[in-house]
Amino acid sequence: MAAGLSGLLLPALSACTPTDRPGAVTVAGGEPGGFYLEFAELLAASLQRHGVAGQATALTTGGSLDNLEYLLTGKATFAVALADSAAQRTAVGDATAVGLSAVGKVYENYVHCVIRQDSGIRDLGALAGRTVAVGQPGSGTSLTTPRLIEAAGLSSAAGTAGGVTVLSLGLNEGLAALRDGTVDALFWSGGVPTAAIAAAHDDVGLGFLDLSPLLPALRAKYGVFYDRVLIPAGAYEGIPAVWTVG
Repeated sequence: MAAGLSGLLLPALSACTPTDRPGAVTVAGGEPGGFYLEFAELLAASLQRHGVAGQATALTTGGSLDNLEYLLTGKATFAVALADSAAQRTAVGDATAVGLSAVGKVYENYVHCVIRQDSGIRDLGALAGRTVAVGQPGSGTSLTTPRLIEAAGLSSAAGTAGGVTVLSLGLNEGLAALRDGTVDALFWSGGVPTAAIAAAHDDVGLGFLDLSPLLPALRAKYGVFYDRVLIPAGAYEGIPAVWTVG
């Protein structure tokens, strides 16, 4: 499963029978305005409607890393998570992650590097010395974005002149900061179209940067969790197709 594929996970289960219906289940989702929470709400409603559980609830969370923590500590029954986030938690030596099972792939995720159309920023190199939002703590974006920044040679370790200043802002806070000029770019890993980004685009006019040149460096260091994927033309009104990482 590529990093850009969201998967649904649960703890490994012992054998059960149809009469073992749980009284209540929780689905760890994500941030308002993003696909994770929307999917979690739809899944919870379906589980309850079809009698899989007496009560099913979706949880608002920071995203993949939070969801895995909820799952592993027994606060959630199901968790939606990016493959690279799940792989990090199930790496050799992480005893707390033993027993996770993947129910299946949910949908393709796309890393959006969002800029304002009036910013003059047209490629990753133009982010040098600027400020970027890298995801809310606990989100899968907050794991993936530093890897992208490193692959682009824009980490602070590369030197003050070439590095970017990072702010740990989630989707909605990041979009607000992009609107008011506090940040120059926002990274977000989600489905297409992400509703909150589409709404912000209607307000101020947004664009996306091509992240696909970073793929060889990502795969060389982190393995085959990353793929080249296309945000299609028209997915966001008036924005042309752009390649990115998924």
